Amino acid sequence: MPELAERCEELYGIDIHTSPEQVMSLLAGFNVRARLYSGSVSSMPFEDNFFDSVVAISSLEFIEDLAAACLEMKRVLAPGGTLIAITPGHSPVVDFGLKVLTGKSAKDDFGDRRQAILPTLQEHFTTVSELKSPAFGNSVVCLYTALKLSPRKM
Repeated sequence: MPELAERCEELYGIDIHTSPEQVMSLLAGFNVRARLYSGSVSSMPFEDNFFDSVVAISSLEFIEDLAAACLEMKRVLAPGGTLIAITPGHSPVVDFGLKVLTGKSAKDDFGDRRQAILPTLQEHFTTVSELKSPAFGNSVVCLYTALKLSPRKM
């Protein structure tokens, strides 16, 4: 949020947690003013065409109905708007690293949703640009994929 705040006039956020006031207070300590809401990306409390950009960082892999979320993100994006999505890679190597570093199981955290993210996004959006991290290697070592997307016309 501090990084995003430097790049926009108004900053909004939505998360499923129920304490947006606490997060806004914490951000205020960093001189970041944000309007935060408790809710779901599949049903956002914003008007049609409200945002120039929507940013989803390490969140899409937790959404059960990603197609519904894509439709909702398209709804709130203004004409010419962009979706910036950063999503984790999926491979036995990446999953092993997660287990070693955090003790968590990727299968328990994400189920099979990571594999559905890129195809579902591509059904609803056109890729403008894509970056992989690290920038070398293949999908076996890809930790994250960052995408700049524009809505497809339906």
